[in-house]
Amino acid sequence: MPIVSGNTQLRDLVIAGNDGDFAERVQLRPKSTITGRADTARDIMEFRAILRTAEEKVHTLGSNQSEGFSTEIRTGGARLFVDVAKFSAIEFNKSDVIKALERPGEPVFEVLSVDIRSHRRLIVELGKKS
Repeated sequence: MPIVSGNTQLRDLVIAGNDGDFAERVQLRPKSTITGRADTARDIMEFRAILRTAEEKVHTLGSNQSEGFSTEIRTGGARLFVDVAKFSAIEFNKSDVIKALERPGEPVFEVLSVDIRSHRRLIVELGKKS
């Protein structure tokens, strides 16, 4: 077991160990938020990150009567957890495409949002690619 001198080193060791067991190879395909086409200013990148998926479900709130209101909330979807210490140069934008390279059929997801508040990981919310 390595000897560490601070929280940063310990955190990096824990994340690296966790990623060693659970991370998979994914590909980022940048898209322009304006045109929806490939963003040639950013390169396609392959890296390892933890991809968690759940069955997407649609829940209806309210009534279906014309006098009431009705709205749908989608739950599930996917999240990508990226090690900030290892991949700090990766830039995610809404509508970028993530391809899971090690899964059957290589499913693709669309970036919905990115949470940059964690000092350990970028948390990328993903949805179905339409």
